[in-house]
Amino acid sequence: MSRVVIDSQQFEQVQLAVVRGCLDDAAVADLRAALYRPLCEQGRDVLVDLSEATGLSSDAAEVLGRLATDARESGGHLQVVGAKGAVLETLQASGAAEPLGVHKSGYPYASRSRTHPGRDDPLPRALDHLARLPRDSPTYRQLRDRVVTDLLPLANQIARRFHHRGEPGEDLTQVAVVALLNVVDRYHPERGDFFPFAVTTMTGELKRHLRDRSWAVRPPRRLQQLSLEVRWAETHLGQLLGRSPTPADIADFLDVSEESVLEAVAAHQARRSTSLQAPVRAADVPLVDTLGDHDHRLDDIDSWVSLRDVITNLPERTRRILEMRFGHGMTQSQIAHAVGVSQMHVSRILTATLHRLRQALTGEE
Repeated sequence: MSRVVIDSQQFEQVQLAVVRGCLDDAAVADLRAALYRPLCEQGRDVLVDLSEATGLSSDAAEVLGRLATDARESGGHLQVVGAKGAVLETLQASGAAEPLGVHKSGYPYASRSRTHPGRDDPLPRALDHLARLPRDSPTYRQLRDRVVTDLLPLANQIARRFHHRGEPGEDLTQVAVVALLNVVDRYHPERGDFFPFAVTTMTGELKRHLRDRSWAVRPPRRLQQLSLEVRWAETHLGQLLGRSPTPADIADFLDVSEESVLEAVAAHQARRSTSLQAPVRAADVPLVDTLGDHDHRLDDIDSWVSLRDVITNLPERTRRILEMRFGHGMTQSQIAHAVGVSQMHVSRILTATLHRLRQALTGEE
């Protein structure tokens, strides 16, 4: 007695047949009955999910292979997914793995034209299956993983277009792959060709990433866009003119003011920040060691301003003695010798002057 259950579900033009149990010789008739009519009489696409099959006889594998061949002649298509272990070995040994599309993966989709895909092209069929399968089915997840894997060269190709923007290549590739996942999930065949939709979406996500995530200091969006246009114009005009273009050349080319070009160049220079530990070109020291520190003398500015008028009104000899003592660090004996008075007289002048200045600061009599 057959121990297999074939659960068939119809999703618009695609029929999904989930096989549960062992496809032995006794189940061959049930298998053929479940698949022949939609494949060979109605010309439908049928996806057979063998992920829950516990076994497969050689006769059942041969029937699947013959059904795939007959389906192509009738305009239908049969594909097997989820085969593993002993089931996969039986399909390979019987020669049915290839006509059933068990190993169809790794096609260079990124470099092939898909404007008018044929019925034998596996990618449009896989995308058509995905659009009609329930999202929570194991078949959907497996087929989605295969499609995304086969489309990774396209994501890498789109990401490489932006490698000159100063962002790490790994980050750009990650953004493109995440966009690819969203594209595969959102695509529906009725909306048109897949590849223009995919390329446009991934390119837009990469541009959005560069605009929103890669600026250390974010200028207005107008300047962000203009800075990208200026960089492109520099390269383009450099080839046309045979020299580095001037800001005036770029302004004329982009039909903007020269001031706007200079502003965009300055904005682009702020796109990247420099680490404080980066070495300074002129010296073998980190940048942080060349930056200014807190100047404690700034706290004394108010006092110096308050004393300025008082010091200005002092006698000239007194001001000279203050300058030699506190400006040049001379001793009282050295000041006495320079001024021509005794050291005791210098001491009395300093004491009286400092008392006067202290009164000016504190307001005490």
